[in-house]
Amino acid sequence: AAGPRGSCGEPGVEPLLATQPRWDAGVEGAAVRLLTVLALIGLIWLLGLLGVLWLACTWLALALYGIGTLVLLVWQAAMFGVVELFLWSDRWRRSLLLGLAAAGLLALLALMGMHGVAPGGMEPTAADLAITRLNALPAPALWAGLALLILVEELLWRGLLLSALQRAGQAPWLAVLLTTAGFSLNHLAVAPIPWMGRWMLAAMALPMGLASGVITLVSGCLWGAVLLHGLLMTLMASGMGLKP
Repeated sequence: AAGPRGSCGEPGVEPLLATQPRWDAGVEGAAVRLLTVLALIGLIWLLGLLGVLWLACTWLALALYGIGTLVLLVWQAAMFGVVELFLWSDRWRRSLLLGLAAAGLLALLALMGMHGVAPGGMEPTAADLAITRLNALPAPALWAGLALLILVEELLWRGLLLSALQRAGQAPWLAVLLTTAGFSLNHLAVAPIPWMGRWMLAAMALPMGLASGVITLVSGCLWGAVLLHGLLMTLMASGMGLKP
């Protein structure tokens, strides 16, 4: 008799990131998924808040944010499948189109909100000071770091947390609201900038988080959310003076 066939079509071969789950443990599996994600977020936030006293903890939090998210994502995708984590869907084109449309709409609303605000005669803000510090970095490293941060954020909040909440039985609207709230609060807990800048980022994260969550659930794919996040962050950073 022929041996088991993996999704790659070869006998006995299973890809690292399977499309079908290897572990379907029902309630137990859903609980493990959710608890591991919440544990990672809690540790990131703890280190980030300790960064108020020791700056090194802020950088440790950011390192854990990136490395921890990627490690957990690979493990969960290998165990539960990439479809479960919104990493793949036949509706990926719809996801990208929705992300592009949402980015255009949010950018337009932001421009309308800024209409009539005079740029001159204002004291430097926390965001201005942060941009000055960032511009001291080499441009390739700066933009590569920004792209990696955007990807990691969407993988954690939409790929890991949103999917875990949905699998745990939360209503879709509640799952989107919870991930949006966590996404916003994350900018307060973990950001190497003064508190005024953190509050500004947290406020900006709310509409972006809502749109990203809806796009991900409607399309079953998070890449539209990545596109939305990337376009808005690029427009915001360029408008605030981040060097090209």
